[in-house]
Parts: sequence; structure tokens; C-alpha cells
Amino acid sequence: GQRLPWEMGEDPTTGIRAVLEDDTPFEGHPRSKMKVFLPDKCKVDDRSIGTRGRILGPQGSTLQAMVAASKCGIQLQGRGSVNFRDGSTDRDHLSQPAYSHLAEGLHLCVRYVGDPSGRDRAFSTVFGLVEYVMRHGQMPEG
Repeated sequence: GQRLPWEMGEDPTTGIRAVLEDDTPFEGHPRSKMKVFLPDKCKVDDRSIGTRGRILGPQGSTLQAMVAASKCGIQLQGRGSVNFRDGSTDRDHLSQPAYSHLAEGLHLCVRYVGDPSGRDRAFSTVFGLVEYVMRHGQMPEG
């Protein structure tokens, strides 16, 4: 069978890797979580561009499309995920519980709630879309 994202290790061309975390119950259903760690920058036509903007897309449209395609909750977290408008930095906010994720590398926190039999497909969908967006800068057509 096909290997699952968290079984593959880091992709040498995109620098992304997935980590599956332990399931936790949520309102009577198992809730699964996968983190997809991302490089700070990605190469496009020999230019280096920020991963944050590439993953979010215009007005968050790329991330929203990943959520719609996978039926998962997806949040961008980790170092560099928050744009503090007051000029402060990640380090300035680490002591606040809401920003504890800033101690980790840049990643997508992907949550799946539902029948456990659908988890692997949902997470594989997200991972495949992240790989595509990192390589091509947009969601696949159709």
C-alpha cells in the first residue's frame, strides 16, 4: 500500500515532513492531529519566497481551499506564522499560552474529527496539497 505522510520522513525537495500526534477524544469522537512542518522559505524559479504567504495564499484562499478539499481543520502555527503588526517578534510572545506554538518550527496543525477510517485519507489529502502548493505556488486546477 501507499505510505502515509508521517511514515515518509522529510521530503528532500520541499523540506516538508509530517508528524502524527496521539488521538484525543473530542465530544465523544476521536480527534486526530497531524503537524506538517514547513521550511521558512521555498525556492521558486531560483527565487526564495516566504512559505507563510505561499501556504496562506491571497486573503487566505489557498489555506481555505485545503480545508474545503480535506474537511480538516488547518491552522498555520510555529515560528513566523503570526504577523505582529506592532513590530513585536515571536520571542516577545512566547510566555503567553496562546502563542506557545511559536516555540516550534513553522508548521500546519491539521485536525480531523470523525470516523477513524477516514483519517488517513484526509491527512494524505492535506499533505499532497501542501506538497503541490510548495512546488507550484497554487492549488491544483479542479
